[in-house]
Amino acid sequence: MDIINYAKYENMNRKQLLKHLKKAKKKYKKLNKKLNKKLKKNNELIEFLMIKIIKARSNKKHKFITWEESKSFKIFKEEFAKMSESERAQLIAEVEAQINRDYDDD
Repeated sequence: MDIINYAKYENMNRKQLLKHLKKAKKKYKKLNKKLNKKLKKNNELIEFLMIKIIKARSNKKHKFITWEESKSFKIFKEEFAKMSESERAQLIAEVEAQINRDYDDD
């Protein structure tokens, strides 16, 4: 960014100031146009990348499964079925105790 030397304009007459004002306005329009072009191009890139990301997410390579379909749950079901009634009742009681445990932050 150029540093503006305001002191050089202090001793100019009205005609010279108008000339420099016109130049400054012309330069402003030119810079504004150039900036808008860059912003438009950058915005197009952003939109393109967002579309690519959305498409990539929709082309999922991984199938999400429910917890009932997981290997861990299937193993648990098999082992649970092998347990006796008293072992099952004890396990259920332990799980319920863990779920209902009061975690005080005191």
